[in-house]
Amino acid sequence: MGLDKGVPASGIRDSDRFGSTSANDPLQRVPSAGRKRADRISQVFHQLGTPDQLIVGWTGRLSGQPPTLAALRSHVHERLSTLPALTHRLTPGSRAPHWEPASPPDLRKHVHALRVANPAAWQDAPSQAQALPLPPEHHPRWDLWLITRHDVNHEYVLLLRIHHALADGAGILHVAHVLLALPPWQGTTRPQPPQALGLLRDTREACRLTRDVAASLRPGRPAPPFHQLPTGRRSYASASVSTQHMRELAGALDTSISKAFLTALAATVRGVALSDGTAPTPLAVFWPLSTRQATEQEAAGNFISMARIWLPCDDGSPASSAERIAAQLVPEAIEQRVAASRRLLRHAPPGTARWMIRRCMRGRLTPLTATYLSVSGGHTAAQEGKTTGFSIWGAPVPTQLCHVTLTRFGDQCELSVVYDEALSCGAAFPRLWQAALENLREHA
Repeated sequence: MGLDKGVPASGIRDSDRFGSTSANDPLQRVPSAGRKRADRISQVFHQLGTPDQLIVGWTGRLSGQPPTLAALRSHVHERLSTLPALTHRLTPGSRAPHWEPASPPDLRKHVHALRVANPAAWQDAPSQAQALPLPPEHHPRWDLWLITRHDVNHEYVLLLRIHHALADGAGILHVAHVLLALPPWQGTTRPQPPQALGLLRDTREACRLTRDVAASLRPGRPAPPFHQLPTGRRSYASASVSTQHMRELAGALDTSISKAFLTALAATVRGVALSDGTAPTPLAVFWPLSTRQATEQEAAGNFISMARIWLPCDDGSPASSAERIAAQLVPEAIEQRVAASRRLLRHAPPGTARWMIRRCMRGRLTPLTATYLSVSGGHTAAQEGKTTGFSIWGAPVPTQLCHVTLTRFGDQCELSVVYDEALSCGAAFPRLWQAALENLREHA
């Protein structure tokens, strides 16, 4: 593999195309909001771990003739005015990090090409690109990779990587909407409850958060294989299943695809424990909830809350396991938690809020994060190519061992696993999940 740094056939140098600061430059037409304090969760993500530990992003597989590197940079440059996550950076403040508009990004530092010489390495190219460092902190912390093959000119991959402090799952979906012309993320404008009811719900949610914090202070650790301490070295693995198979399993269990995904995840962890000769026990996982509203669709940062749910790994019955998961994700209760979390994060003292977020994210009792996203198909305006595959991948916080994401795109669902190398079953996790899924389909 090697980086394609050649001048495009048109003869237009990158500096000619992207060094402009004229009135026609889209970045010059964007009014600057100046410095403002980052949201509480982005502050925590900015300060956690090493600079390259919390990298999230998406992988898009496209058909059609790949664009030149210059054409892709031009495509990105023309759309930066609607992508604040790509034009801002977090800078230290007297009390907390602040958002600061960056000078027009030099896209030669952010948009790169990777050409795969060996056809056998084509499937592994995205994971190899993920292992590279992001641009340094004085630049916005993101990059975009155009991955092509020497022997094929009718398919290519676009890989976005961005630091989690700049964008949550809905935020990176917005980037995909702008760059790949995928349908936009649909935010919701939740009605405000009556004040008295709102206070009651806030009090209840504050009690739940306090309980989560107290749990993080208790000694103890999860059962194998999630009892290891993280090494900080991350790897990536993935697998695909058909959307039809997920629908069939969800129908058999009388539940949704997202809950069927979690049921299969519980069966996977149960199977790993049994193969290790240990008794399966329930495993606590983080389940992110978006608090982003429709008016915040383009905003940089993190609009999320975390629900701590228990995977019933001790339950060998698929139906019973699905029921126990569904009981923890009742829509009305989720809506209440989302609404209360927005208010608590907005009004709690900054130091207290950051401390509670850190305590709730400790991986000693919650070593895994699981996410499900459904994305509609589309085309990319860069080359009028068709997006044939799309997946989102997250990142475990530094004290966690694993982040598992299921992305539903068209007729395929792709499982993306980012795991710490201390997790012995990490590389095999997608395959084990597929096997658990098939077993559930047979016995549900």
